Amino acid sequence: GWRIEIKKYPKLTRISAFRDETVVGHGGTSNVYDGERYGGFYTQKEVKEIVKYAQKRHVTIIPEIEMPGHSQAVLAAYPEIGCTGGPYEVATTWGVHNEIYCAGKEATFTFLTNVLDEVIDLFPGKYIHIGGDEAPKERWEECSDCQKRIQEEGLKNEHELQSYFIKRIEKYLNSKGRRLIGWDEILEGGLAPEATVMSWRGVSGGIEAAKQGHDVIMTPNTHCYLDYYQADPKTEPLAIGGFLPLERCYSYEPIPEELNSNQTHHILGVQGNVWTEYMNTPEYVEYMAYPRAIALAEVGWSQKSDKDFKNFKKRLEHHYKRLDQLHVNYFYEIPKPQSVKDFFPFLKSCKIELTLPKEEAEIYYTLDGSHPNNNSKKYKNPIKLRKSATIKAITYLPGCSEYSKVKTITAEKLDYLKAVDLNGLKQGLSCKYFEGEFSKIRDFKNNYLQEELTTDNFTIPDLARNSNFACEFKGFLKIDRKNIYTFYLTSDDGSILKIGNQIVIDNDGLHSATKVQGSVALNKGYYPIEVKYFQAGGGATLKLDWNHEYVEESSIIPVENLFHK
Repeated sequence: GWRIEIKKYPKLTRISAFRDETVVGHGGTSNVYDGERYGGFYTQKEVKEIVKYAQKRHVTIIPEIEMPGHSQAVLAAYPEIGCTGGPYEVATTWGVHNEIYCAGKEATFTFLTNVLDEVIDLFPGKYIHIGGDEAPKERWEECSDCQKRIQEEGLKNEHELQSYFIKRIEKYLNSKGRRLIGWDEILEGGLAPEATVMSWRGVSGGIEAAKQGHDVIMTPNTHCYLDYYQADPKTEPLAIGGFLPLERCYSYEPIPEELNSNQTHHILGVQGNVWTEYMNTPEYVEYMAYPRAIALAEVGWSQKSDKDFKNFKKRLEHHYKRLDQLHVNYFYEIPKPQSVKDFFPFLKSCKIELTLPKEEAEIYYTLDGSHPNNNSKKYKNPIKLRKSATIKAITYLPGCSEYSKVKTITAEKLDYLKAVDLNGLKQGLSCKYFEGEFSKIRDFKNNYLQEELTTDNFTIPDLARNSNFACEFKGFLKIDRKNIYTFYLTSDDGSILKIGNQIVIDNDGLHSATKVQGSVALNKGYYPIEVKYFQAGGGATLKLDWNHEYVEESSIIPVENLFHK
């Protein structure tokens, strides 16, 4: 998806920033999709705020405007700058796609230079990253415009056509006082004169570029890809693949031995990459980045002779305490105990089973919310509960002084809410639409009210045309069979769900698309239901699903179950 507002090309954020659905599981093997529209983007106002925030901390943000590949989302909005003319769709799975910018059409370069003009205005740093990686040449081989360009420019093949493309963009960036960075594929067909290379396919690209007198940032996937697994995939959340444990990350030496003393100054530094295809929350990103980012920082800031992994691991214990204080969700070498879920709603009793990540490991737990240690109760059999409890559990390895991080499980005993007696209801929900600046649910004020309407479900109404708006949905939920019902509220930004007089889900505040769940016990009958939601610029998302024992998986609440007066 396209993720930045470009005022000259509004379809980039209206079309290219959203995909119809997302692959479930690994993009290379799965044919299952979630059926949920996903998207969002940074407004130019938000970009300026982020850049300013970074500048105060002496951080330079480098934007990457990918070209000529990884551009299918753009072509979905502007098919005229593709080789075939489309139609194109925003991809719904990860990977490399054949649809790339047409290198033979002048319209392509007009589009890209116009985009770069707005990007340059937003990012004051001297570098602009243009990608240049993973650009299949199949379309260029079949395109009469691209073949004509090859002939007119005296190029040998499509690889030299890519070099022409990159050099032309670099010349434009240089005219604006900026320098181009690209991935090591920009070496193919001849390197642009002033380009800086990011060496990701191992280190050979960086070595070659430095020998040619070009600056290099070393980021080989063998040591610097923090989206790779850091432990046994069976005990880890889904990742793209690969394996990069902490010690291997720490072992990297950015200055290649192949370079002489006159060439090593071209190695500017080292970079850790955290590609987030499989990371859908900030906590997930933190888990993949830390502590490997700390190891990579020491790689970049220390002399090779000063590095000692045993000493680093000892000092890392102090870093863990700092990360705990900052509420950073980091990976710890001893895996936490596992359970099928983290929230167990129940009526009379429940049984919670924990599994050991290692055969020789032991689990200790508490039920009162206190921090467990190996003097706490030892787990032997599933935990049986008749009242609400917060279970905190750790993995302990006998003979080892270290524990895992704490696994927290909430078990909540529910009482049935009381249904209300109603007559004369109409199907659907009532909805109030507001426009104004909101940062929390309690900012709702009726003087912001723009329109009142009825709707079939809890989705953003089509009339939402401002980037700052709010919606208030009210109605009654019809329950046909008594049961525990679990609701899943996804929003970008804040939202809450109330059933009866009870807040079931509190997802308030400024945040990206975040899913929060809550459960409630309901008898047969009607229950007041209310969802409040606000959007504070950027991408807008709102979705309410439910689940109960009579359905196989979570889904939107059917309109047959929703009513209003």
